[in-house]
Amino acid sequence: MMNRYQQIDLGIPRPTPEASVPPANVGETGWDILLALHSSHRHQMSVKRLGSLLSVAPHVMHYWLGWLEDRWLVKAAKDEVNGEVGTILTRHGLEVLDRYLSALNALHAER
Repeated sequence: MMNRYQQIDLGIPRPTPEASVPPANVGETGWDILLALHSSHRHQMSVKRLGSLLSVAPHVMHYWLGWLEDRWLVKAAKDEVNGEVGTILTRHGLEVLDRYLSALNALHAER
């Protein structure tokens, strides 16, 4: 299956290690967005579907997507088939989530 989403280059520089966001700094809605993207196929989803899935008002969704994008965790994307705006979990976002989930799994394994 081809990837329908084409990443949009926003000219944001690549993140440095200092730019990593500790998971505790992400609010509940932000985490819901990150986890939904992490569990979705190819780590991407339309903004409309994401808002519907999480039952989040559009203005709240746009606030959180902007906040997450400012921290290089997600990136805007455009669906090449229907032109709908979507969101993709960035490589940095995927690394942050993978590290967090691995640490969480390690804590559970120690019990």
